[in-house]
Amino acid sequence: MRLTEGLRWGLVIVGFTAITIMMLSTLSDVFARLLANVELSGFLPASLPGVLDVTELAQLGAAHLAVAAAFLGAAHVSVDILTSCLPAITARWMASGAAFISAIVMAACAWQAWIKLADAMGSYTISPVLGWPEWLYWMPVAVGLTLACFAACIVAVRPASHEVA
Repeated sequence: MRLTEGLRWGLVIVGFTAITIMMLSTLSDVFARLLANVELSGFLPASLPGVLDVTELAQLGAAHLAVAAAFLGAAHVSVDILTSCLPAITARWMASGAAFISAIVMAACAWQAWIKLADAMGSYTISPVLGWPEWLYWMPVAVGLTLACFAACIVAVRPASHEVA
């Protein structure tokens, strides 16, 4: 399971990087607004251009890649009121079944995201400030949901001895 652990850590690092970019761009914008309200009002713009575009793209990347990382690391929220009362083998089968159902839901979401991505690639819609194409925003959604689908399948067939605590 080294491959899945490596993939999970790769997703965590990309997500962490995206969140860091989001925080730094927002912080820079707030700091620039603060300086613009002081004596430097003629020198600095009231807001840094493109912060909205950058934070939206980073948020989409972080959120959708985190779903796959959560599946691979068994870090998703689960309520085990019912399964804690069942024999271990039955609970494991229920967990596998739930993971397969999750994979089906993720596959349906990924399918729709790829359709939206294909539509966006054919359009000329761009982001408000930086002019980035719309498909750039759909790419992390489609990739993240596809990876989440595969991760849910891996979790469903993973032997109980490989569970991540």
